[in-house]
Amino acid sequence: MIKMKSVNFKSPVSILIIWLIISLLMILFYKVSIFQQVENTSLDFRFKNFTIEEKADTNIVLVAIDDQSLEFANQNGTFWPWPREFYALITNYLTQCGAKQIIFDIQFNEADYNRGDLDSQQSDLSFAQSIQNNRKVILSAQALGDTREIKKVNHIKEIKVGNLPNDYPTPYKALSLPIELFSKKALGVGLINVIPDTDGVVRKVPLITQINGKYYPQISLIAWLSRQDNRDLIYEQGYLRTIKEQIPLLSDYNYLINWYGKGDVNGVFNYIPFSALAQSAVANKYQTQATIETSFFKDKTIIIGATAPGLLDLKTTPVSKITPGMEIWATILSNLTNSDFVQVVSDFFIILIIMILVLLIILSFNYQRTLYAHLELGIIILIMHLVIYFLWIHKRIYLPWFIFILTILTTYIIMLLINYLSVGREKLELKRIFSRYIHPDLVDILINSSADFELGGKEVEASVLFSDIYDFTNYSENMEPKNLVTELNNYFEKFTEIILSNHGMLDKFTGDGLMALFGSPLVRIDHANLACKVALEHKRFSDSLADDDVNSHFNKKTRIGINTGTIVIGNIGSSQRTDYTAIGDAVNLSARLEGVNKLFKTSIIIGQTTWEQVKENYTCRELDQLKVKGKEEATRIYELICSKEESNERITFLINNYEKALRLYQKGHFPEAEVIFNSLFTCDYQDYPSFLMAERCSFLIKNPPENWDGIFTLTVK
Repeated sequence: MIKMKSVNFKSPVSILIIWLIISLLMILFYKVSIFQQVENTSLDFRFKNFTIEEKADTNIVLVAIDDQSLEFANQNGTFWPWPREFYALITNYLTQCGAKQIIFDIQFNEADYNRGDLDSQQSDLSFAQSIQNNRKVILSAQALGDTREIKKVNHIKEIKVGNLPNDYPTPYKALSLPIELFSKKALGVGLINVIPDTDGVVRKVPLITQINGKYYPQISLIAWLSRQDNRDLIYEQGYLRTIKEQIPLLSDYNYLINWYGKGDVNGVFNYIPFSALAQSAVANKYQTQATIETSFFKDKTIIIGATAPGLLDLKTTPVSKITPGMEIWATILSNLTNSDFVQVVSDFFIILIIMILVLLIILSFNYQRTLYAHLELGIIILIMHLVIYFLWIHKRIYLPWFIFILTILTTYIIMLLINYLSVGREKLELKRIFSRYIHPDLVDILINSSADFELGGKEVEASVLFSDIYDFTNYSENMEPKNLVTELNNYFEKFTEIILSNHGMLDKFTGDGLMALFGSPLVRIDHANLACKVALEHKRFSDSLADDDVNSHFNKKTRIGINTGTIVIGNIGSSQRTDYTAIGDAVNLSARLEGVNKLFKTSIIIGQTTWEQVKENYTCRELDQLKVKGKEEATRIYELICSKEESNERITFLINNYEKALRLYQKGHFPEAEVIFNSLFTCDYQDYPSFLMAERCSFLIKNPPENWDGIFTLTVK
């Protein structure tokens, strides 16, 4: 696909406007929830595929109230909900084992009830006593959105949080707490509220819940804070800070959970069934064989919660579709204990990256060829993925993925559309302009080329061909104007066909002559060879015509000059009319060389720079070294005779002897040179350039020059 660059979209003002529009669009997309859902999926992918299982706190043990434990209780005549004596039994046992902390992910918001011979009041008292004896029990509470749901509310101590912003969310109105008998004896009470994202996945939780102007901690946070010397918190620039730690929060003030790996019983944390713990507690009480050794629980944090499906405490998380609620608290507690936080890049930096990506792609598509622009696009995408991967693997820094991909693709599509619209107009303009100059097939190649092409001025190396018909004025005076135009059109028709079929560009007609370019607008390295090929093809066509044909006169009298060099090409003219043409010294010299044919009575003369590029393919002879009118520097000129394949001994003999005489002439040995030049004219060659040079030698013998340098100055065009 051709890379066309429209002036309208390439100017700094246009780039700025496009950049701001696309950037604003992507920033708005970044805040749209549907795109955030896709971004969440990319985050889940990272948690699942780039795990850090080795970092999970091995001192946390999860006690699962699973189907096996429910069945164990049923077999012993106890049905759910279990009496508080069950919890008193295991609490006392864990206290004896030296457990570091006990966290109950079970709500005790109502007093126990009577079960046959089991007194409910005594059951509650025994559990309350075990909590008091342990002194390190954390109980759970729940925040409520409607006060009518509360059956009984007891006091719970709030925590101090400084500098919490005024826009901190307040979705809850009240609390459902453990009964006062338990909460007063517990080390702390924490909330267990979880609000999944719109796709039902739990990725974040509020560490602090604000209710009626007071602040209450999440259960993992209060468990962690209870181990600290100071429980006070302060909010500062996206972090909850303590004296020794800073906990990163999201822009909505929630905490992003740093998952370690696969969840549930076969996951990263140690699970044991509640029934095994209860059996060990009973065995310890009656000094029988325990299922689990008491040393297993020493210095461990024990979290007790439900995993049985019927107890409705299973959540969907990034690492598992079925994750017990208590594993959420275990993961957060492990994060807090070991400072295993996900560092989320701020919105400011994300917006900055979005704007940089947009600018890079816009500049790439405006100032690079399409192939290079696509290559740079691929490099940008690769670097982006490598950076995201590196930051996540080595630093656990979260950079969003989807918004960056969306930014790149959206900018890419918009730039393609802009280029397509501007290129569409330019293609029509190109076709209109160049259909007059070059072969229609080449027009299609040009406008569909991957080459970088501009209608504006541009320097290129090319070959220029000028032609003219010798003695056209005298010959045309005897012709009717209508016939003259007809024959001239026929002449140009064939000549133009030869030019266009050899990848040349017809620049202009100059009355009875024309100007053609090779190597522009389509860049070719063989432009000099193509120009020479055109000149010889036209000469062969001319030689094939009968002498009495008017068209034969025009073709056989055609003189051609070819020169190669740097030219400036582009649309040149006024606001009323412009032409795509070439200017420069190389163009002027080509026109002068065409005129030199008149002096030597030759058909095709090429410049030295052209000869240097074609000498391996075409047979040429050096005619002279001269200064053409309007140029100070001398140039060697060559007659283009034929292709190497068409050369023969006769041509070789002529060239060798002529150049031998030319060397003598240039050294000032005029008599010796005159003899050789005369021999080439008087013999069967009848070579007119030799006759011209012999006459010049004769003149110089009679009029010896001062400071002879072998250069002849041409005083006419």
